[in-house]
Amino acid sequence: AAMAEGAVFGTMSLFEIDFTDVNTPPFELPVTRYLSEALLGMKGAPEAGNKNLQAEVSPSWRRLKKALGLGAMQDICTALAWVCMGTVFGIVSDGVSTEMRERVSRAWFLFTAGVGPKCRDWVSDAVPSVLVQTIYRLIVDAFPPDQAQLAKHADKMLD
Repeated sequence: AAMAEGAVFGTMSLFEIDFTDVNTPPFELPVTRYLSEALLGMKGAPEAGNKNLQAEVSPSWRRLKKALGLGAMQDICTALAWVCMGTVFGIVSDGVSTEMRERVSRAWFLFTAGVGPKCRDWVSDAVPSVLVQTIYRLIVDAFPPDQAQLAKHADKMLD
């Protein structure tokens, strides 16, 4: 499938994507925004409309927020999203998928070093839940023409 020049997140169908060059993704994934939104739905997050965020959030939520803000986590989420799209929908070449898996591995090493030994276990346990939510939403929102089908097959995709 041919890719549109200057493709933008949220404007294409899955069937328009053919990601074959790791240096030129079809579009940029807004992982920072989606990770932040997933974080707001987590236990211990500030309640909507609360102006005094510091007093109302749990220490665990603050640690998770700090961890999700690390550049390595942005890289992990981006690479995993493309790996998932390649695995489930076949829109990413084998070469790109291999490189993205390697990026996840390198970024995970940097991520675990960045959170430090004191928080590593707790954060590492919480991060997969956030990543699953974030990546699922990224995939559904990236391809509006296919949203009904993606939602219909959500269970298969999340497995």
